[in-house]
Amino acid sequence: MLDGDGMTSVHTRASGGGTTLRLFAALAVGSEVAYDLARHAEVLAARAPGSVVVPADDMYVPIVDFGRVAEEVVPAVAHAVELAAGDVYGPVGCTIAGSVLGDDGRARAVRVDIDLLVLLASMHDELLDTATPYAPELDRTPWEPHVTVLRAAPDATLPYAATRVDLQPEAGSWLAPGVDLVAAIAGPLGQHFRRLHTTPFAAPVQADS
Repeated sequence: MLDGDGMTSVHTRASGGGTTLRLFAALAVGSEVAYDLARHAEVLAARAPGSVVVPADDMYVPIVDFGRVAEEVVPAVAHAVELAAGDVYGPVGCTIAGSVLGDDGRARAVRVDIDLLVLLASMHDELLDTATPYAPELDRTPWEPHVTVLRAAPDATLPYAATRVDLQPEAGSWLAPGVDLVAAIAGPLGQHFRRLHTTPFAAPVQADS
């Protein structure tokens, strides 16, 4: 799921004339951690002319990349996310765990440790199954929790100076209270993400006294 384009799709025309949206399900990064990561990315960007820092408000831990989805089935995808989120019994603890370079050299990301990893991995697998009828471009790459912080310029790769493993972000933790359905939108000032829907994770199950 980690790639140089991140989530770089825009509104496009489907073969049948309908509008499609590039969608993904994700955990929003806590604001303080996101701003720390943006500052880290700015240091990397200074070593990589033309690279693009991901804005703090656009930082997410992607869970499933649905690819381009026809606009009329977006409610069905949102419903699938709601059902899958019901199996996660409370807020999810997330912690930054070091940097990684995308396989194609076009993105720099940070790994994320997740407290309820087994439940989130199960949610990921459930969404792959339930979204299949609606998402012909569904990304089935094995899930590795991460946050993309820097992307290369179009048709370029990040220079070695921006990818050294000794340039690590500061550790940071946050609680993700739910999962977002997000659309990747391209505009005149570049790509941005639009949160379409948020589903809180189910309340923790109370143990019998």
